[in-house]
Amino acid sequence: MSQPRWISQEGTDTLNHVVSARIPQWELGLWDFQREWIPLVLDCQNLVAFTATGDGKSVLFLVPILIHLKLSTNPLQYTQVPVQHQAVAMVITPTRG
Repeated sequence: MSQPRWISQEGTDTLNHVVSARIPQWELGLWDFQREWIPLVLDCQNLVAFTATGDGKSVLFLVPILIHLKLSTNPLQYTQVPVQHQAVAMVITPTRG
């Protein structure tokens, strides 16, 4: 049996479920590019994203944090996708001057 991955139908379904449950204000859910790229991040693949200001790039690191927080509370419920126990996120932003 192959190892579970986020780049799968089960991964997409889990992603959509967690986003709609954790962020109900987003009635339309994720944008197409976010839905395509977030599984890459969750599968620990490198990603460089270039989009316009305000397009939603921050979601590419914020949603995986929410996903890991949700899944770590009940990992046995999510056996179809990899769960990172005690996941750590580090955000580095440039400064001016």
